[in-house]
Amino acid sequence: MNGKERRRHRRYKAPETCYAALKAGNTTVGRIRDISMGGLSFEYLEDEEKQGEQDGSELVDLFWVGGGYFIREIPCQTVRDSMTGHDALSFSGLGVRLRSLQFEALTDQASGQVEAYISCCSHG
Repeated sequence: MNGKERRRHRRYKAPETCYAALKAGNTTVGRIRDISMGGLSFEYLEDEEKQGEQDGSELVDLFWVGGGYFIREIPCQTVRDSMTGHDALSFSGLGVRLRSLQFEALTDQASGQVEAYISCCSHG
């Protein structure tokens, strides 16, 4: 690999006040690490009871604590879900996971909402 970025959309680092709530059979909430018009990645606490409960249809809500933004039910799919290198919670038996989502079939309205969310969060 030559190290060249292959993503179509520029990624923006999100401030610590931006969150995602993934609804895929259950709800998983975590802090957004980065976001683009093509998708996002977010960190969340592992819940062994909820592992493997996906049914294929996923929706994600985006919200910005203190920023006044809340976007409901953006269609997406998980493209990666893995443990992170964070060991801060290892004493509790909880692991920190990183999930990467790809947005799917965004309507013009949803695309505009995601674009506004990125603009606000990347400058917030």
